[in-house]
Amino acid sequence: MHLDEPLDAASVPLDELYGALSSTIRRVSVFGPHRSGKTSWFASLYGIAADHSVAIRFDGSSTLEYLKQLWGEYKTGRGGFPSGTGKSIPTRISFTLREKQVRREWRMTMIDYAGELVHESPPGDKLGFLRERVDRWMKQAEAILVFLDVFGGQPEDILTRRDEVFRLLELCRDPGEKGRINKPLGLVITKWDCLGPISEIHDEDETKRCEAYTHEARRARDYLAKTPTFRRIHDLLETYASSYELFPVSSVGFNRQAMTFPTQPFNILRPLLWAAEQADLGRLEAARDEATQLPARRAIRVYERFCEIPTSRPAQCRRKRRINSLKFGTISGVRAGASF
Repeated sequence: MHLDEPLDAASVPLDELYGALSSTIRRVSVFGPHRSGKTSWFASLYGIAADHSVAIRFDGSSTLEYLKQLWGEYKTGRGGFPSGTGKSIPTRISFTLREKQVRREWRMTMIDYAGELVHESPPGDKLGFLRERVDRWMKQAEAILVFLDVFGGQPEDILTRRDEVFRLLELCRDPGEKGRINKPLGLVITKWDCLGPISEIHDEDETKRCEAYTHEARRARDYLAKTPTFRRIHDLLETYASSYELFPVSSVGFNRQAMTFPTQPFNILRPLLWAAEQADLGRLEAARDEATQLPARRAIRVYERFCEIPTSRPAQCRRKRRINSLKFGTISGVRAGASF
């Protein structure tokens, strides 16, 4: 499925002020230059399919066949990796994530495209119509994952990478808006295995698994501190995004030396889970803002519906406190009980 084809559920309104989040599609975007690892990351979605806590289901035969072809190129492609996307029409990828522990689902849609399309249009640009489609997708995305590979942090790349992020920020900024943008941005550092062995993940041991992820996250922060290019990108995203997170990922994982097939991707799904949760938080905030303009009784009812959506325990506690504040506090300067 390509970008110019209609999105079947994009125009369906959310059920009464975002009350049915699980049935709607989250638009998430990846942003990265040529050879930043976007296509390999998409291929890994097919290869991993599920981990200890999250399963992924591909929606539609076009998505399944596209990712299956990319995954197969790990074995047959040049250098053992999927071939680049090429300067063609961006390809839409649709899937559903399911988190097993909380029984929560997220329907998501993304696009894979040529990395050359993230740059400013040169004079006489023949790819202008493709660039416009990618730009439009960035503007409409509810969360964006910025891809940089570990080889893209060379001193000569500093200005190029900075200008790419400046362009992204301008795309996401509403007309007349200054400073922080109202969009979550995650920094995904790809080809993480090239910096040394990755901590092996023990699926059967929750404690060891968490320790491994924590160790790699610490390594990523140390790497940022020592790499001026990445540090500047990190500072830009953290300063201007409504929410920010850092993710080291690898499509090869623990097999870099042997390059055996199949590979063992590392940390591939975590950026997606974060993006899905950030998209839901954005909708939640929109609903809460809307609720403050409603009569108090309806505002409480709208917010109580959110509490029926499964989420983490800390989030449930925050929602209960919000309901109590609606019931016993004030809404737009008027006591909730006054309108009962």
